[in-house]
Amino acid sequence: MDSQQTTKELLHSILFTQEERAREDKIRARKQLDEAAEISSFMNAQKDVNQELLRVNATLKGYLESNSATNQEGAIEKLDRLEKTVIGLKTSIDKKIAFFTGSGLVVLGISKWLITKIFV
Repeated sequence: MDSQQTTKELLHSILFTQEERAREDKIRARKQLDEAAEISSFMNAQKDVNQELLRVNATLKGYLESNSATNQEGAIEKLDRLEKTVIGLKTSIDKKIAFFTGSGLVVLGISKWLITKIFV
């Protein structure tokens, strides 16, 4: 009977195991409660930050988009208008460069022909 436990000893062993698990569960529950409280505090503190972000977003939206009520051009429309202007200027400059390069080559060719006819 040495190797076998009595019913009383088995019950004490079960009780000890249950008490140990109850302590562990209590520790886990406390940790979960503390984490939930931290998250709640963070969310409460974040409300002011979120309100400020929404305010800034609304302000930026006013700068980015046109406002027909105030007849104000937004940044997106300005950028589009400026991009078209730059492309137009680039095209105009390219055309002038091509014209003057061609004209210069023609003048050079005529000058060379005249020099060869006059001096040769």
